[in-house]
Amino acid sequence: MLCVTHYKTMTDIKITYETLFDLLRRERNREELQPLDQTFYQDVLAYLHEKRSLTLQDTHTAAMEKARIQFQNIKKILKELYDRREKKLVLLALNTVRIGAEVTDKNALLKEEQRLFDDLIATFSQHRKEILDTVLTSTDAPPPKQPPPAQEPASTSAEEVAVTFTKAVPRFAGADEHVFGPFKAGEQATLPEKIARVLIKKGRAEER
Repeated sequence: MLCVTHYKTMTDIKITYETLFDLLRRERNREELQPLDQTFYQDVLAYLHEKRSLTLQDTHTAAMEKARIQFQNIKKILKELYDRREKKLVLLALNTVRIGAEVTDKNALLKEEQRLFDDLIATFSQHRKEILDTVLTSTDAPPPKQPPPAQEPASTSAEEVAVTFTKAVPRFAGADEHVFGPFKAGEQATLPEKIARVLIKKGRAEER
């Protein structure tokens, strides 16, 4: 038996070529999954066995030829019906994962489709977590701290010279207007190399 809903519930509908075609028509014309009886595939399988047995008879009447053609058409109908419901299931699972909401009405899902739906949810969720969520999380994290820039070393000893004054030297200003002195004879100091060399050359200081 097959139970479908089309604005109202219809029960005890015998599966026929016509009812299968009607189910396909409804599945084509509506975006949402159309409810089917939970034993739909079992009932269809029994119906196909019945039709198949008719096609295997040795008679070659017009009725038997019609049964053979109808049998092939039924398989085409069932394939398209399955394909359309499968596509709707994929979209339903995808939208469920994207918006993070539970499907409130699962009555239209057959038990076979429920297993597929659950597998799709798990697969989509896992891939979303491994790829999209990882990328978004990593870009939200603060950038790694950069090491502080290397500071210029202070004036090295190579740029200064320690001297001992041999004569008294009055206060004087260097090239950068920095004031040095006054210095007494025998006093020691560390001076910029250029100034120290001038004092040493003039005999007013000795390098230590």
